[in-house]
Amino acid sequence: MAGGYVEPRTDVPAAQDWSTGAGVAERRLAGRMLTVVAVALPLTVVFALVLPATPGNIAAETVLGLIGLFGTIGSSIVLVDRQRHRTRLLGQEWRRCDAVVLGEYQPVMRPRLLVHAHDETFVLRGFLSDQELEVVLDRGEVLLLGPDADGRGLLRVAGLCRIFAVRRIPGGGEAVAGVAREPGDPPAERELRTLRLFARIWVFQVAVGAVGAVVLLLGIWPVLSMLALVVGGALLVCGALSFPTTVRIGRSFAAAAAAAAAATTWTPLPITLLPRRRACEVAGLVRVGDRTVKIQFPEPCLEVMANIADTGIVWIRGVPTGAVAVGVPRLPLMTIGVLQGDRDAPPLKGSLRYLWPYEAGLSRIPALRR
Repeated sequence: MAGGYVEPRTDVPAAQDWSTGAGVAERRLAGRMLTVVAVALPLTVVFALVLPATPGNIAAETVLGLIGLFGTIGSSIVLVDRQRHRTRLLGQEWRRCDAVVLGEYQPVMRPRLLVHAHDETFVLRGFLSDQELEVVLDRGEVLLLGPDADGRGLLRVAGLCRIFAVRRIPGGGEAVAGVAREPGDPPAERELRTLRLFARIWVFQVAVGAVGAVVLLLGIWPVLSMLALVVGGALLVCGALSFPTTVRIGRSFAAAAAAAAAATTWTPLPITLLPRRRACEVAGLVRVGDRTVKIQFPEPCLEVMANIADTGIVWIRGVPTGAVAVGVPRLPLMTIGVLQGDRDAPPLKGSLRYLWPYEAGLSRIPALRR
């Protein structure tokens, strides 16, 4: 059994490859959205200067300040994406190069890669994630842009759409011997843990509502505060409105995680992706035996959707019925799909709106466009 990877084109500039474009678009939209959220930070400073220091005002300003600080991440993303050398590198063609991981396998310590690119060998360092390193250890290759005269380059691995900045450095070291994944191997515990985490995402909405309730109460007593009433009320309403959706989707994640843990094989099914009708909704038609059923992806993962669009195959862990775990064999990522045996049954409503950045990437995939 061989799992199909989405393979970027190596005969066109990287910016014109659709899977690369999907990753870039996802990152840019996330940066823009967070930059808008960062407006809360200067507002906090203004409110702190002009409003009296009542308990309600202080609580509301603290909440707004934390939200604004989180949003400043978006500003750094936007600035990085606008760097000239990054745009110049994306105008080059991807190079497929042999690579091994050097030194101790610790992603947080900026791992080093020994890369063999045609007639030269060099060492690259960058903030690669666990997922990318696992694929490099398994496949022994990377896709590379650059490095340029200043030693800066961009890197990604087949099957995943994310792009990482790397820098050429001197040195070497001992290669790490990775444990290769077989196509039929079960998901790692970390991937199942991710599904279980999303199954309890409703706790986050409860926390948001609880913080809103506390700020709202402080806005009423001991001193009336309009700012606290607005901020607390907004958080409370957001938490209350999103709670039913998170509970419904959380149940689907819990069922998919349990089915994936109990399964012994991956089941590949031919799929035809349907045109998207709404944001945060991706669906398709799959063949299960002699039947054609609809599968809906309530929280689409960009990498999984890219692989499905490129290969025309959806890989399900376990029995294809109800809520199922969906992934790609030998890639350390998973999401869920909901199989609707009755074509007249209403679709799973709702979506976790904090995953909106994925929509930018999905809109760049031809098979998923409207």
